[in-house]
Amino acid sequence: MKNAKVIENQALEDQWKALDDFEDKLLEGIDEMAYAGVPPYEVVFSAIRIFSHLCFAMAPSEEVARKTIMAGVDTGFEKFKEDDAAIAEGEAV
Repeated sequence: MKNAKVIENQALEDQWKALDDFEDKLLEGIDEMAYAGVPPYEVVFSAIRIFSHLCFAMAPSEEVARKTIMAGVDTGFEKFKEDDAAIAEGEAV
């Protein structure tokens, strides 16, 4: 029988894999929009609108929703800076 910690770690690992798969599917959807001629800034605007709407609908309060949205924005910016630095150093992103 597996102990609780092993089960918890597996559940977290499964969640991270599901989130990685979700990101891959979102990126595929963005590629499809490019083929349809939708400008990237319109795709981004739509995605932010959709996900912020969902966040406000599901969060326990407006404050939690806004903090969640801003945490996503801040994390996205940090990832952008990391990717930009890696590109400047000639690394694959």
